[in-house]
Amino acid sequence: MAQHFRAAFGQEPAAPVSNKCHHAPQMEVVMNAELPQERVADDRSVATAAKWNANGPCMVKLAVIAAFAASGLANRAVAAPATVTLEEALAQSAAGTTIPLSSYSVDFGKGNGLYKGVIVGGNPFSGIPTPVTIDVVVIPLTIQIITPDNHLVVFDPTIPTACGGGVSAVDRLKHSPLVVSKDHIVNGVDVGDVQYINAFMRAEFWNASEFSKFLDDHLHWTFVEQAPIPLPPFTPEVGIVEGDVSTPGCWARGIVTQSVLVGLIQDWIPLLQYQGVISPTKLALFLMRDVVTSVHAPPVSEKAGGAHSAIGNPVQTYAWVPYLTNNFDALAGKQDIHSISHEIGEWMMDPLIGLKGNKTPKWSAPGAKKCSSVLEVGDPIEKWSVAVETDGYTYHPQELAFFSWFYNGENVPSFGAGGEFSSNGHFAGPARPCPPGGTYR
Repeated sequence: MAQHFRAAFGQEPAAPVSNKCHHAPQMEVVMNAELPQERVADDRSVATAAKWNANGPCMVKLAVIAAFAASGLANRAVAAPATVTLEEALAQSAAGTTIPLSSYSVDFGKGNGLYKGVIVGGNPFSGIPTPVTIDVVVIPLTIQIITPDNHLVVFDPTIPTACGGGVSAVDRLKHSPLVVSKDHIVNGVDVGDVQYINAFMRAEFWNASEFSKFLDDHLHWTFVEQAPIPLPPFTPEVGIVEGDVSTPGCWARGIVTQSVLVGLIQDWIPLLQYQGVISPTKLALFLMRDVVTSVHAPPVSEKAGGAHSAIGNPVQTYAWVPYLTNNFDALAGKQDIHSISHEIGEWMMDPLIGLKGNKTPKWSAPGAKKCSSVLEVGDPIEKWSVAVETDGYTYHPQELAFFSWFYNGENVPSFGAGGEFSSNGHFAGPARPCPPGGTYR
């Protein structure tokens, strides 16, 4: 174990802090002087590991203070993306050493001829799709942010809050349409009693082949029930709290520097693999609550709700996402599982984005100024969501763009459900080449 800790964090683990795990409150604000030693040592950030075993979790303080101290979290390095080729990734999938993958090669009259790529799950273009089960492991992250006036604000997805209706983010996700199957009508077509992402995958390839409507990509969810991973506190240089946590009305969210968060998550991946919590055959989904990211340090309001990537060999895919209960995101049309559905949908359609992603003809979201050429089904349409009720609660997963929107020429019909180009009909035509971008209809 010590050798593995050294490989992941560069130091030997210190002795256990105590024989009990510390669960931070969901939205706790305390003075720095009152911080327990499990959180702060000598006014420096410390990393904490949660060890899962038959006796339950125990918290271990790791001697990595130097890595996060005077030089600051802003200097955290992000590891290089996965370096395997698409062909090697497909071979790993066939051998069962990474997630289930299928390849495609298409030319629908737009761009520069043939486009090749890989998606998660069964192949909608070849015969009767074999039902596929894909493992997803949810790892809760506690995010701690030190404010300029020396308060600590804690965002914990495992603790119920008033903003979440008295239910934790983890429990809300467990009962959401991302996890629970139900009958879905997509663009007037009944695509079956399945999970939301399975319904999207089936709907976007509904008429791609004679049997594509039988596509069945079921997500098998595992939730790490032990104490959430508490990352080292984010200082004002790399983390801010937007809004006022002391004012009722859910007007508070965290914004952290993306490269710092990703670096910390990448530190945890080999440890979680070593302990058997995750593996390259499973998507590692790191769940936060009301915390988004910024590419800047210090963070600014220009932000991303989450992201997905791939690392290692065999390829380990992972994502970090927030469950949303704050009013800032609600005013932008993003609630509860919006960001989670966005990233899982994009992971299904572009799982190896760390390998430069599935290429498409250049496109841009309506009204956007920048062109993109990767198959990211959430980005062009992220301002729209769909109301879906499960277990008596109404969730708001994001509407997602169909495969046909990216690859079809102007007059080439969609093979998506209802002949539409997105999962709730906001795109009625394919993407207009960028520039100028946007959509034909």
